[in-house]
Amino acid sequence: MAESIARDSSEVGAGEAERPLFAWLTWEAALYGLIFLVSLALRLGLLEARIMDVLEAEQAGQAWSLVSGGTPVGRWSPLLLSGQALLFALCGASDGLARLLPALAGSLVVLLPFYLRTWIGRVGALVAALALAVSPTLVYSARYGDGTSLLLLTAFGALALWLAWREKRQTGYLYAVSVLAALALLADLRVVGLGIVGVVAWAIERFI
Repeated sequence: MAESIARDSSEVGAGEAERPLFAWLTWEAALYGLIFLVSLALRLGLLEARIMDVLEAEQAGQAWSLVSGGTPVGRWSPLLLSGQALLFALCGASDGLARLLPALAGSLVVLLPFYLRTWIGRVGALVAALALAVSPTLVYSARYGDGTSLLLLTAFGALALWLAWREKRQTGYLYAVSVLAALALLADLRVVGLGIVGVVAWAIERFI
């Protein structure tokens, strides 16, 4: 009995030893990584070059007011406000820091097609990721200091992970969907419009 257990353990250990350390690094994963780096470069490069407009300055001003002990007033993204206030408290205020979180969120958006491979195929998902990475509209919105990119990441991230849950039925996806949906409510008021579109789409799929 003991010899059998020892033999099985040695076989398992040998199998693990033979497994390549970077087995996860496939050509597909490498391409997603390259696309993500392109996305980061387009969104983070010279982030402070453009002068803030009124809406960006108002959002950043509310965050600085919160750091200084004031009370934010007016229209602003609660999620972005919290992130900007934390960055300002740790590193000081600047145009680049005010736009950093939207830029990072916009960069992560390009990875969402990975979870849609079942519906659009592996090649289609890679093409979609590349299109999102170099889209002038998405690049501009990610370099703009408001909650648009945060809303895109959280809302469409919740949608992509919900579709993944429908395929795999793993509870972890539902937890992630719940967190992202809650963050989407804090990202931007336009989530209401996306919610209405989502309900209409669900009704069409369910009853038509």
